[in-house]
Amino acid sequence: MFPSAASAGDMDHEPGDHMTLSNPVTRFPGDGFRRQQQDQPGLTSRTDPQPDHGEDDYRGADRLRGMRALITGGDSGIGRAVAIAYAREGADVAISYLPDEQDDADDTVAWTRRAGRVGVQLPGDVRSEDQCAELVERTVTELGGLDILVLNAAYQRNRDGLENIPTAELERVFVTNLFAPLWIARAAITQLHAGASIITTSSIQAFQPSPKLIDYAMTKAARISNAVATHGAKAVGAKGGEAQDLEDRTVPQLRARAKELGISGYSGKRKAELIELIRHH
Repeated sequence: MFPSAASAGDMDHEPGDHMTLSNPVTRFPGDGFRRQQQDQPGLTSRTDPQPDHGEDDYRGADRLRGMRALITGGDSGIGRAVAIAYAREGADVAISYLPDEQDDADDTVAWTRRAGRVGVQLPGDVRSEDQCAELVERTVTELGGLDILVLNAAYQRNRDGLENIPTAELERVFVTNLFAPLWIARAAITQLHAGASIITTSSIQAFQPSPKLIDYAMTKAARISNAVATHGAKAVGAKGGEAQDLEDRTVPQLRARAKELGISGYSGKRKAELIELIRHH
């Protein structure tokens, strides 16, 4: 599910320094999957074949050394792949997941700890506004801060026509996929500093919606149009006492901003120095 950092997962390693390329078209099974069914939310351990989250192939390079990340839906799928990759890049990781997915969450955190990083488990249902706020609070408490927020958790179910979708199911899809990411991002904004990231996941369903996933597709399209990550990043600057457009401001504008914030010693400072003063205020 997650490619190798060095070679997009298409190299086989042999003893010594020699590396041989393999054909990615024939490297993995191509004859489909046997029919299998699980009650939602389902467990990775019960799928056949087992998904590849980069457990054996992904090699980090300390690109996130010392950072702290919160990943929603981090027990399996994209969330697990991201958790493993982040840990191997040097980040401490907190994952949220439904209590029924505890076995998957245990496996994911075991992989992050095997990489020598902290792994924090945060079970609960993000349809609760209080739970969303608590995710951020516990992450900051247990990891000492928050630098990366990955809004990945989502819910979908095959439908047999819009006319047959119960209102309760529509609410579950929209609250999980739209309300929850905004609640979590709202809680996280005051904890994020300049350079922090809010990342949201969408789906091909946003562009090529399937009739059986009509409600899910709508929420995934909304995730893009809402641009949670982009607008969240701008809000981080504003809420943190610092506008993201500092680089575009003139020296007089920066001095006025420093004065407004009550910063002393800004007189005579150059632009780069003023920006640093404001960012660290």
